[in-house]
Amino acid sequence: MPDRSAAHKAVDNNYWMRQIKAAELTDDASILVVGGDRDEFASLLDHKVNASYVDADNLDSSDVLNDVEADSLDAILVRDALWQTKNPAAFFDKAQAGLKPGGHLVIMEPGITLVSWLFYSLGRDARMNFKVDPLADDQRPPRNLARPSLLFTKLENRIAFMERFPQLHITKQRWVSMLAGPLSDIRGGYSLIPESTVKGILDVEETLSPFLARWLSFRLFLVMEKRAKS
Repeated sequence: MPDRSAAHKAVDNNYWMRQIKAAELTDDASILVVGGDRDEFASLLDHKVNASYVDADNLDSSDVLNDVEADSLDAILVRDALWQTKNPAAFFDKAQAGLKPGGHLVIMEPGITLVSWLFYSLGRDARMNFKVDPLADDQRPPRNLARPSLLFTKLENRIAFMERFPQLHITKQRWVSMLAGPLSDIRGGYSLIPESTVKGILDVEETLSPFLARWLSFRLFLVMEKRAKS
C-alpha cells in the first residue's frame, strides 16, 4: 500500500498553494489562517507575511479571531472549518469586518456532489443535514458536511448570504478534488496512489474539471473579495 502520509501531504500542499495564490499575498501582508499547520503552511509561502492561526475546530471560541481589528487583514484562508462551526454567520461577520477593502477570503471546504454524497453516506458518521438554514445561529449538532454546499450552491441561501454580507463579493467558485484527494485519503488511513503520481493526477483533474467536477468532486473552493461600502 502506498505511503498515505506522503501522498496526502502532497495533495494538501497543492490545495494550500491554490488558496495562497488566490489570496494574492504581498510582502508583509497580514493574514489569518484557519485550519492550517503553522510550520507546514509557512514552508509554502514565498512572501514574508504576518500570520495568525486558528484551529479549524476552534472557530467559534477563538480569541485570535475575536481580537481581529476592523480593516486589518489582507487575507483570510479557511480550510475545513465552516462545516464544523455552530455559528457560520458569526464567522462571516468577523471576516467582513476584519478584512481590508480589496482583501480576500479564500475557502476550501467539503463539497457534496453525487459521488462525495455516496462516499460520505456509506461512512459510519454521515454528518450531512440538508434541511438546515446554513446561516442560522447556534446550529446543533455543529458538524455538518453539507453546510458549505447548502450555503453557496442553493440559490436562496446564496442570495441570503449576499444580502447579509454585501461587502463579501464571490469572485470564484469551483468544484475540486475529484481523484487525487479521495484516492490519497481513504477511510482507515490508506492511500491508493503513491506520492509520485499526485501531480499527474491533479493535471488530469484540471483537464476533466469542466465536464465532470460538478458530479465527482469532494471539495468546494471559493474566493471572495471585500468591496468598499457603497
